[in-house]
Amino acid sequence: MNQYQVTLGTTYYNKNYFNVGFQASLHLGNHNEPLQIILPNGQIIHSTINRTINRNGSVRFYGGAEWNQFIQANYNLGLVITFQVTNANTITIIPNA
Repeated sequence: MNQYQVTLGTTYYNKNYFNVGFQASLHLGNHNEPLQIILPNGQIIHSTINRTINRNGSVRFYGGAEWNQFIQANYNLGLVITFQVTNANTITIIPNA
C-alpha cells in the first residue's frame, strides 16, 4: 500500500491547499485532471491536479474551505497527515490512530 505523510506546518494548517510531495506525485495524474480527496468520514472533496505551481512538477491541490475546516477540526499544527494514493485521481486520507 502506498502511504505518504506530510507534516502540517503553519501554511498547510492555515491555507486551503496542500502539496502532496514528490513521491506521491509520481502516482497521480496529469495537470488539470480531476482529483478526489476522500476524508475519513467518507466526505469527498473535489479538486484539480496542479502540476505547474511547484518547480519540480509535484502535485498541489486546492481543497477550499472544506479542506481547511477538515484540517483544523482534526489535526493540530505540527501533526502528520497520512494519506494513500488510491489511484491516479484519488487520494484517501488515513484516520489518525
